[in-house]
Amino acid sequence: FTNSIAPAILGILKFFQSIVTNWGVAIILLTVLVRGGLMPLNRKSQLKMAEYQVKMKKVKPMMDAINTKFAKDPQRKQQETMKLYKKYKVSPPLGGCLPIFIQMPIFIGLFAALRSSILLRQQGFVGWITDLSRPDALIDFGGPIADVFLLRSVTSFNLLPVLMVILWVVHQKSMPKQVDPQQAQMQKMMTWMPVLFGIMLYNYAAGLSLYMIVSSGIGIFEAKIIKKKWPVAAPESGEKKTG
Repeated sequence: FTNSIAPAILGILKFFQSIVTNWGVAIILLTVLVRGGLMPLNRKSQLKMAEYQVKMKKVKPMMDAINTKFAKDPQRKQQETMKLYKKYKVSPPLGGCLPIFIQMPIFIGLFAALRSSILLRQQGFVGWITDLSRPDALIDFGGPIADVFLLRSVTSFNLLPVLMVILWVVHQKSMPKQVDPQQAQMQKMMTWMPVLFGIMLYNYAAGLSLYMIVSSGIGIFEAKIIKKKWPVAAPESGEKKTG
C-alpha cells in the first residue's frame, strides 16, 4: 500500500518544490491541497452532524426515561433505544470521520517517503530546520537526557512535535461537542491521541510534524473563521437541511 502512495506523494512534492524551490514550503502546499480538497466533504459532514444533534436533543428526554425505567435490564434498554432511534430516524452520520480516514493514506505516504527517499535529506526549511528528513533539534543535548526508558532516545529538544501536539489539541477543542453518549465517549478518548502521536513522532522527520502542524492550523482556521462566515445553521426537526 505505502509502496504505491509514497511515490505519488513524492511526485506532488517534487512538483511543488520545482515551483517554490523549498521542500518545506512544498509540504505546506501539499497540506493546503489536501485540506482544500476535503473542505466540501467537511462542510457536508458539518451539515449532517447539525441535523443529527437536533434529533438527539429531541429524543434525549425519552432516552433518559428509557435509561431510568430499564436500568436493571440492559437488553431491554438497548431494544427500546433502538426502537426510539428508528421511530425518529436517528442515526449517527457515517461521514463524520471520513475526512480523517481520507487523510490517513497521505499521512502514511508522507511517513514512508520521508523514511525512504533521499530527496528530502539535508533539505532545510527555515531557521534551525536544516534537514526535513530528521528531527528539527532546536537544542542539541549532545546525548540522552537521562538513562531512563523513553528518555534514552531524547538527545535534543524538538520544537515541531511540541507545536504539533499543541495545535492538534486546540483543533480538537474547537470541534463541536457530541450529544450522543457513545460519540462523546469516543471524543474524550481521542483527546489522548495528540499526546500519543507526539511521543511516537518526537524523534521522527521534521517534515511530518510540519504537515500535521499546517493541517491542524487549517482545521482551527476552518473552525474559528470559516464557520463564523458561513455558519452551519441547525435544521428544524423533520425539515431538510439547506445551505
